[in-house]
Amino acid sequence: MFGFLFASPWPTDSIPSMDTLLNTKSYIKSNGFSASIWLNVVTHVLTVSNPYWNMDAASQQDWLKTKKTLGLTPILGDSNRSGSYIMVKVPVGKERRWVEDLKASPLVSWTELNCYSNINGYP
Repeated sequence: MFGFLFASPWPTDSIPSMDTLLNTKSYIKSNGFSASIWLNVVTHVLTVSNPYWNMDAASQQDWLKTKKTLGLTPILGDSNRSGSYIMVKVPVGKERRWVEDLKASPLVSWTELNCYSNINGYP
């Protein structure tokens, strides 16, 4: 998952410690990617944007706990928000079924089968 932005209530001097904490998460620091935390100079909001890899149930629960602990809130309505996306690994031959199921979900705003890809390279 990529492109999700969160606002942090913490001061800018907390960036190094947040970076260290977030990069201990194997679902964030993976495949050459790592946590990204910066001060948005326009909004003056400390912003967090991480990749999320292999978000199994345990990783999802950990991320929800981490988000709550850090007081992170989603940044909605931002022009970057349209760049958020999730790649889903599905069983071969079930791709179109997954697209239809996701399109039916009220939680999903856009779904498209735009390529078949071998993503075995991502642990």
